[in-house]
Amino acid sequence: MEQIKMRINGMHCGKCVSSVETVLKAMPGVEVEKVEQGEAVIRRDPQAAPDEVIRDALAARGFDLVRSGG
Repeated sequence: MEQIKMRINGMHCGKCVSSVETVLKAMPGVEVEKVEQGEAVIRRDPQAAPDEVIRDALAARGFDLVRSGG
């Protein structure tokens, strides 16, 4: 498991934060540490949850993963 911090565009309110948290918690290989407006910190198995999979899951709910890193 690796920890990554993600910048996420499209989060404007508490409901957005909750929605992003729900998406991330539902993903296999992802443990959510913190979600705040505009960012999230997660631990993930990079094989089970690569950036592209996370990006697509967030995009399906109207959010844009603009950067991820350790």
